Amino acid sequence: MQRYNKKYKDLKELWQTEDKSTKKRKGWNIIFYIIVSVLILIAYGIIKHNLIRGKSFLG
Repeated sequence: MQRYNKKYKDLKELWQTEDKSTKKRKGWNIIFYIIVSVLILIAYGIIKHNLIRGKSFLG
């Protein structure tokens, strides 16, 4: 358990010294990647269901 506490303390110091604008930009990037990932899956489902009538792209 002690090894995890040490890593957390190091990260906590790093997070406290990080600039607020950097934190905000990283947060928005994470949200953007999650949304894009979900939209890609939705687009694949729509294309597969409506345009190629349930067949796979590979065959």
